[in-house]
Amino acid sequence: MYRQYFRQALQMLKESPFFSVITILGTALAICMIMVMVIVFEIQNKGFKPELNRDRTLYVKDVAITHKNEEDGGMNYSLVGGRVAKECFFTLKTPEAVSMQLMRMQTLVTSTDQTRRMKCDQIRTDEGFWKIFDFEFLAGKPFLRSDVESNIKKAVISRRLALRIFGLADESVIGQTILVARRPYVVGGIVEDVSPLANRAYAQIWIPYAQSDVDRLINEETLEGLIGSYRVLILARSSGDFNKIKTEVEQNVARFNNSLQELKIDLMKQPDTQMESRLRLWSNVVPDVPRMLGQYALVLIVLLLVPAMNLSGLTASRMQKRMGELGVRKAFGANRGTLIRQVLAENLAVTLLGGVLGLLFSYVAVFLLKDWLLGSFELASLNSGLTLSAGMLIRPAIFFFAFLFCLLLNLLSAAIPAWNASNGNIVDSLNDK
Repeated sequence: MYRQYFRQALQMLKESPFFSVITILGTALAICMIMVMVIVFEIQNKGFKPELNRDRTLYVKDVAITHKNEEDGGMNYSLVGGRVAKECFFTLKTPEAVSMQLMRMQTLVTSTDQTRRMKCDQIRTDEGFWKIFDFEFLAGKPFLRSDVESNIKKAVISRRLALRIFGLADESVIGQTILVARRPYVVGGIVEDVSPLANRAYAQIWIPYAQSDVDRLINEETLEGLIGSYRVLILARSSGDFNKIKTEVEQNVARFNNSLQELKIDLMKQPDTQMESRLRLWSNVVPDVPRMLGQYALVLIVLLLVPAMNLSGLTASRMQKRMGELGVRKAFGANRGTLIRQVLAENLAVTLLGGVLGLLFSYVAVFLLKDWLLGSFELASLNSGLTLSAGMLIRPAIFFFAFLFCLLLNLLSAAIPAWNASNGNIVDSLNDK
């Protein structure tokens, strides 16, 4: 039956090529606008390599430091200090892994003879980093806890950096020496290049932070050693553990504050989820995620309703030309439900055709406008341009939403014309010309 509806839809397209082109293009543009928003949302909030675990990762970007005596006044905002990380986060029992990383910085990497060089984005981190993120190792392996504690000068580099310095990106590079800001490091691993859109995992060289530097900062007297340059990442075993982890963090912070003499820290409702962290524009302003999602949904509804009303007019015009055919069907016993299903099914075939075209348009639009849609001041300062991978774009969720919006658009644009067409008087329909 539905195959017959599909054939009738194709025949209808052939009979009215002008209306068909307008309908398909209108559907395609509507789906394109909606899917651009969906794709950007997916890239910003859902997991892809190496940040596959976004759905069960929590983030702490900074802390507020205040005096216990409110009369002393003043408040400082800082990235997480090593002492705070050590006592409040690395003591957590619930998470699968905890890591901290220094702010990403630019550095110069050269060969030992300094004939080949490359300006790189660098991250200093620890062994937990490699448990949280799923990197594709082309050769070698990540550094270990013993490397961090022993201040071993070992580095993991990207494929692009390996090719620039050594001309190769395979096992032959492992164990070779490079100069990072004129300091020798041994290459311990090579990973596939990472897109800057994986904001927390992205770099071109990853090296261990020096544990001795962390200990030195912890022992400094300034603000009781609370100021630092780290960000903390917490990998939960499942997103269901988030509340348990946050409760444990609150307990650790309360215990930590009791141990301080004059100051106290406030995490400002952190740790954050992926979406909360992205929406936290100001350190002390907790993002209202439900409100933001509501605004996002409202925009999608508007983008659906406006083209649906226009397409509904075209569908009604097309139905008017087929009133005689529908009258014959009713005369031979077709009920209202059958006629409505027929009209919706025929219109769905056209909508799906426009939807496929719209999805292709959306991919082209995201690719051509990626710097505008996905860029930021931070990303603009990096040494690598924005890149899109198949894992970001070809996702089951994207195809599901494309099909869902096609169904909704079909229902909104064809339901009223289908109802009106099926509700007409048989005699009037048969006499319609």
